Amino acid sequence: MLSSVYIPELDRTFIKHPAFGIFAAQNPLSQRGGRKDLLKYFVNRFTKVYVDQLLPSDLRLVCQYLHPEVDTKLLEPITAFNTSLQHMVLIERSLRKEGEPYEFKLRDVLRWIGLLKRRSERRLLPVDHVRTVYSHCLRTSSDHHLALALFERTFGCSFDYSRNSYGRYSIVQ
Repeated sequence: MLSSVYIPELDRTFIKHPAFGIFAAQNPLSQRGGRKDLLKYFVNRFTKVYVDQLLPSDLRLVCQYLHPEVDTKLLEPITAFNTSLQHMVLIERSLRKEGEPYEFKLRDVLRWIGLLKRRSERRLLPVDHVRTVYSHCLRTSSDHHLALALFERTFGCSFDYSRNSYGRYSIVQ
């Protein structure tokens, strides 16, 4: 018997292809509050799989697989920065004291690398996109300064805040 679904808004029935399947993912309810639990009859149609937090070595492995052209000397500090931010939010609680907790994940690292790769006409400089990837998650100027100080320690560069509000940078030797 072929499976099908009827969409009343289109007044059409669609028949499932034999190779069709659905993969659904949801973070635990304890993360990013405000979301309601899914209905039991819906959840029971899926197999629950729990995945531990990725280690920095896991992040690097995934990045190396997806972006083999990116030097591991660049991946090391990128993944270290992401992991340290995560630690500051969830363990130390020194970041994101206002608002819901935010987790820095593989998604952020891959976005950062993707933005860096767009700038292929010149050297890849992580400082070019650290604010693009991470600033939207930080609520206070204190959070921004702590995150940028961590970036400076991790990458060995400093920001020159006197030039404009976005911050110019210079590489520290």
